[in-house]
Amino acid sequence: MFFDILSSGSNDYVGEVRPGTFSIRRRKRFFDMSMNLATATGTYATQENGLMVTAEINGFSGVMIPFLIFALLIYSVGIGSVIFADGIPFFVLFFLLIHAAFMLGIPYFIMKRGTKRMAYELERDFYYLAGQLQNR
Repeated sequence: MFFDILSSGSNDYVGEVRPGTFSIRRRKRFFDMSMNLATATGTYATQENGLMVTAEINGFSGVMIPFLIFALLIYSVGIGSVIFADGIPFFVLFFLLIHAAFMLGIPYFIMKRGTKRMAYELERDFYYLAGQLQNR
């Protein structure tokens, strides 16, 4: 996943395409700030008038699990220490909760945006490929 940057090639997507199923994701590039971790898995089958593709896009990556566990652990310790400690002012809890909301909310919105972007790019690429096949 992280070594896509070092590999050469002009392909936009990497993954596996097997008979009837596929699992692809966008290739990482140097200085690509999109932070797209979404993967698309699905099936394809020929029908009487063309090719039917069904895909499911998942924006949640396994890379986020250690971050979420670590963040929840740190924030639970911080909130517990603010509640049960005597010398810490109680308004610190408000700022800690706001900070936790941002730190846990930003990855959610990154994953949500990545899913929408992957859906748009796949739809655009499939439409382009269908047009190229019709022109043959």
